[in-house]
Amino acid sequence: MNEITDSELDVKMAWLMDWHLEARAIGQEGWCNSDGDWQIDVRDWHPSTDLNQAWQVEERIKELGLWLEYCGELIVIEGKRQWWDIVHVTARQRCLAALQVKK
Repeated sequence: MNEITDSELDVKMAWLMDWHLEARAIGQEGWCNSDGDWQIDVRDWHPSTDLNQAWQVEERIKELGLWLEYCGELIVIEGKRQWWDIVHVTARQRCLAALQVKK
């Protein structure tokens, strides 16, 4: 499998959040929800490296009813055998797990 860049992963996480890219003004692009409400400037969305934003993705995974599958993927990605070991995974690992369960 080809390695996905952080930028590519960030875009995929925005799609997982059910956001779309929208331009509001010259030089201003952001992620908007399905109602067109601005969520975050595209330059500020980095869940692959920002743990707080990765947790937002986790909340979306819960909303989608994919929490157990997601935790299973975290265990596989981290290479641990116990669910409590996943608390220490990185933001990137959390996004990769989310990507696996929301194909």
